[in-house]
Order: sequence, then C-alpha cells, then structure tokens
Amino acid sequence: MLFRLLYRAKANYPPFTFHDLDILRTATAFNSANDVTGFLIRDEYEYFQVLEGERQVLLDLAHRIAKDGRIYGYTDIWSGEIEARLFDLWSMGFHILGQADNGLPYRLSLLTPWTTPTLKQRAIRDIAQVAIDKYQGATSGHS
Repeated sequence: MLFRLLYRAKANYPPFTFHDLDILRTATAFNSANDVTGFLIRDEYEYFQVLEGERQVLLDLAHRIAKDGRIYGYTDIWSGEIEARLFDLWSMGFHILGQADNGLPYRLSLLTPWTTPTLKQRAIRDIAQVAIDKYQGATSGHS
C-alpha cells in the first residue's frame, strides 16, 4: 500500500539560493529512482513537503531529511496509508510561496502534529492544488 507523509522544517538559508536548487537536484534523482512523488513548498523561513511512496522508503528519507544541514526543526505533521497518489506527476515539484497564494502561507504556518486531521488534510489538498496549478501553467506555456 502507498504511504503519504507531510512535514515542515525551518530553512537555514533564504529562498532563491543554490541550496534550494541543490535540494531539488538531489531529491529529483532520489525520488525518480525510488518511486517517490511529492511537492515541496517553501516560504521565506520554512519548508513544507508532501511525499508519497512505499512506507519504509519514506520513513528512511524523512530520517535523512531531518538530518540535512540546510534545515532545522524538522517536524512530522501527518503520515498514513493512502489509496492513491495526489502528486503522481511530480517526482519533485517545487513552489516558493508568495502573496498570490491566497492565505496558504498562513494556513501552513499553523500546522503542528496536534492540528486537527481535517486541517492537515486540507493543507495536503491545498499543496496538491498548487501542484496542479503549476502543472497546468507549465503545459500551457506559462510558469
């Protein structure tokens, strides 16, 4: 069965630096080789990521991410078995949050392990919508 994991972590570096590019390169290669899909969102201070794949692969990956020197304060927000992937088009999608993201930065900033399951699932759906919007923009010639 498939597994999904949502985490947050503080960024040690500001957005738009080579650190984000390095994360994307490394993650794309690993995820493609290990049938992991997902989407990484960041704002000025934090990363939020949803990952999907085989349970043990994701747990091992989360352990490595938590030790990555480019982040600190890694926190698992939600994990569990799923019926189908939401991010099957993305081995590693990425988006930097901005003002056009309609309150998503604020909603994500409220997530903790103790947030209600309904709000956690809403956050995952919101991230999936960002992924869909990015995909549609890329396929229509807009990014």
